[in-house]
Amino acid sequence: MLYRDSKKNDTSQGPTIAFLGDVAIHGKVQKIIKKGNEDKVFGEIKNILQSHDLTIFNLETPLCSCDSPIIKSGPNLKGDPTCAQFLRRVGLNVACLANNHCMDYGVDGLKETIEACHNASIKTVGAGRNADEAYRPLVFDIKNVKTAILNVAEGEEAKSVLGKGGAADAFSCRSIENLRKVRKEMDVVIVVAHAGCEYLQIPAPYVIDLYRRFADEGADLVVGHHPHVPQGIEYYNGTLIAYSLGNFLFDFGRKSYGIPLLYQGLILITEFDGDKLFRATVCPGSFDPRLERLLLMKGDEKKAFLKDIKRISAFLSNSDYYQERWNDHCRLRLREATPGIIGALIAISPNLSEFGKILIEGIITSVMKRKNRRKAAAYLKNNIKTHAHLDRILTALDEIIEQRNDY
Repeated sequence: MLYRDSKKNDTSQGPTIAFLGDVAIHGKVQKIIKKGNEDKVFGEIKNILQSHDLTIFNLETPLCSCDSPIIKSGPNLKGDPTCAQFLRRVGLNVACLANNHCMDYGVDGLKETIEACHNASIKTVGAGRNADEAYRPLVFDIKNVKTAILNVAEGEEAKSVLGKGGAADAFSCRSIENLRKVRKEMDVVIVVAHAGCEYLQIPAPYVIDLYRRFADEGADLVVGHHPHVPQGIEYYNGTLIAYSLGNFLFDFGRKSYGIPLLYQGLILITEFDGDKLFRATVCPGSFDPRLERLLLMKGDEKKAFLKDIKRISAFLSNSDYYQERWNDHCRLRLREATPGIIGALIAISPNLSEFGKILIEGIITSVMKRKNRRKAAAYLKNNIKTHAHLDRILTALDEIIEQRNDY
């Protein structure tokens, strides 16, 4: 148990809400879902998902039939729209769409995704066909408790810009204004955010600042995802913040099957008593793509996993140790990113001789394959514009400038 209000009785009188991490309907996951055997795939987890007023998840892939992907830095993902019916049958009823993939197939793909979810009786939040729709909170009256869900994202190429379709921007003034407005009108306000650095078990400094800002502005609960691994949990000034729940249902391909952390995640279960958080617990689970099953952790595996969550959560209150770990990560990121950035600069350069361009590209793309000029431009833009990438590079460069490290 993460939190329990000791002043309250043992049972709550308000909403019970479960939160899941990333759900990606593509590849093997889609093949498993299309077989239709939800009891085999979800097992006892299905009972947990169906036991709450709301079960909220991040839908990482558009559900669409579109064949025109946008040009972007990362992969373009999509799933079959009919898979939404499967997700609803196992108990998922609120899809968070604010993420870096919701616009992988443009506004048409997003529109089809919203329609597929609504046709399956899954409500959506966080992205829309225009800015008003993207930023609109999702409001419920559950057991006479007025509850608002705000969903925002770092977004990368998927952000709603100039009123157009896309995801609600986590860093937009409009997101803060929405939060302040619903705080005055609602009993319970929850922010679900999709942001941060992938595959890193500590949240980036800017993510900590952002999520604490949401708490300071009145959020009762802040829940994060996007890093694809679980991160720490803290109780900050009366607000529970779960920085990343990790993946819930995601397949990264055979080469990743030996990396357990990519297939482990947290189900966060919250109970409210009126407008106050009464109890919060986490249920660790894992997805085995070879067995085609989601499993709850038990026994020693569960104890070890929760012990590690406690360990990484402690980083948040130890600023010196946290900063050391963050700096280590930034140094590594600079080394990893440099070949790709150089390759992208070469690919978009109009002045480099064709022979020199081919020669240098041959070396660089052995590490990062960025031969397509438009793809290279998208990659470079993403590294410059997106906080998750830029913040790490700037930190590492500052270390060199200030002679804290020579590498």
